[in-house]
Amino acid sequence: MQPPFEAIDRPTLASGFRLDRPGCTILRDFLAGCGQVPAPPPPWPSAPSPPPCSASHADTQPPSTPGKPGVHAERRTFMASQAQRVWDAITWRMTGYRSMARAARVMSGWDRAQRIPVAIPGGNRVPVIFCTWRRLVRLPHILEMLAAQDVPVQALIWNNSPDRDTVEKAVAGATIPVSVHHSPRNIGSFGRFYLARELAAAGHTRVVVIDDDEDFGPSTVRELLDSCPPRSLSAWFARTYSMADFWAPVTPAPGERVNYVGPGGMAADTAVFSDPRLFTCPRRYWFLDDVWLSWFASRVAGYTLLCSTATLEFVEDGLNQFPALQWLRYRFWRYLAGKQIRTKEEESGPVSSD
Repeated sequence: MQPPFEAIDRPTLASGFRLDRPGCTILRDFLAGCGQVPAPPPPWPSAPSPPPCSASHADTQPPSTPGKPGVHAERRTFMASQAQRVWDAITWRMTGYRSMARAARVMSGWDRAQRIPVAIPGGNRVPVIFCTWRRLVRLPHILEMLAAQDVPVQALIWNNSPDRDTVEKAVAGATIPVSVHHSPRNIGSFGRFYLARELAAAGHTRVVVIDDDEDFGPSTVRELLDSCPPRSLSAWFARTYSMADFWAPVTPAPGERVNYVGPGGMAADTAVFSDPRLFTCPRRYWFLDDVWLSWFASRVAGYTLLCSTATLEFVEDGLNQFPALQWLRYRFWRYLAGKQIRTKEEESGPVSSD
């Protein structure tokens, strides 16, 4: 049975903070005095703890042992930990709001419903789509890994980088068919969905999507396809979220149904990309294309989301923006829980402007 996409309770994160007050400076000084340096949020989604400043933490009361040696140090440590949680909550929100503002600015004037003409270079070869932006140095390596696959593949690249010469140089040295679309603006990894729509229009029934910060073996594309039956999305990075505890997702076994799939390392039935409603993602959440695709495919298109048997490996290079947007993902999932699904009769109507 498909995991439910139920309403999400409001988080217990700290609220009411006004960043225009001197309190933030005082908080920084306090943390520094306690030897505490504000740290980034834990990697998402492996961190099982509740949100920062959650009332569910067991240590919500300071130690109370008057006269005990070191009690002042214990209280100081306790206060520092509480201040750290408040600081993390502020940081997550600031990062989320900056992302929404950037997305709204970038998407201003962008026709979300537009078609992107792209050449399909490899005929019946398995199409593999990925985006590139700041990892141009990895392009030759990615194309080499694709060329080493045990099934014939072709690559379609959505380039968000202004350094087109470097991209073209890497493509020129490839031993597989490659097609590149140089985007006039950086619209994030949502660009992969535009390429997938053109593949569906060209008659390709399945597509493989990867990220440019992943390493994989020569059998990966085949394993991804083998795990992807019709009307499904199957990804190696898949999770099941309990809406009662968004912050503790369950890692499934290969083949299990889930309610979230990461597009990086995913095989998909291309029909979902032919649905014009897929391209009505709210502009302020445009860079959370993984959350949008998971919700849209399962709730609107009626697809099955699966954990793939394939295995890929993330490359840690300090450029991954995924962990920093953890709070914004929560906010977006909560928004989608109350979103009305457009009917088939409405799908040809005007695109939402939010």
